[in-house]
This record gives sequence, structure tokens and C-alpha cells, in this order.
Amino acid sequence: MKLNPKEMIMKCGVKRRKHHLYFVDKDGDVSEVRMKRGGEKRKRKPPKKVYNSGIKKESGYLYYLDSDGNIGRVKSMTGSLFGDEMQKLRDRKKKILRAATLRNKKEKKYID
Repeated sequence: MKLNPKEMIMKCGVKRRKHHLYFVDKDGDVSEVRMKRGGEKRKRKPPKKVYNSGIKKESGYLYYLDSDGNIGRVKSMTGSLFGDEMQKLRDRKKKILRAATLRNKKEKKYID
């Protein structure tokens, strides 16, 4: 399985704050929203636009904000396994499950 290369789309230099999630919204701008922490009541607030980039998003790509605060994209992996790759994955899964079942039977932990 091949990994798709990353592309940097725009240098933004967005500074990240603690406990905030940053993403590229449907308008192509960078938005932030506060992440819910353990034990907090959920206060639903709309995302706040942090940087107006105005990029046009193409379908088939995943847009993200990298660690430097720049917008990047990668080709989407949706439905990327075809034919031989999918069969290899199925065979590998069967082999792992078969080995685990035999190991559990040998250790008398297997329940029919």
C-alpha cells in the first residue's frame, strides 16, 4: 500500500493554543474550537475563524493544519484498497485469527 505525499498549500503561521482543535473549514479558512476536557459540561459554541485563507478545496483531498501552522493536504485514502491489496489484507486477517484461535485452544481459554 502506497502512502500519498503531503503538499503544503499555504503558509499561515497560525499559533496554536492549548486545548483547542484547529481545522480547515468548508470555506477554506482555518478555524478553532475548544476541545472538551474530562468532567466539563459541554458548551456548544460555533468555531471561531482564526485565519482567512480563502483557498478553494478540491474533492478527493484531506486538508489539515500542520505543526508549523500551515495548511497542507493529502490525497484521500477512501476506497484505496482494490483487488490484490484487499485480498492480501483479508488473508492476513484470517491468518492472525487462526493463530489466535489455535493459541487459545492450546491454553484452554477457547469457548465454543
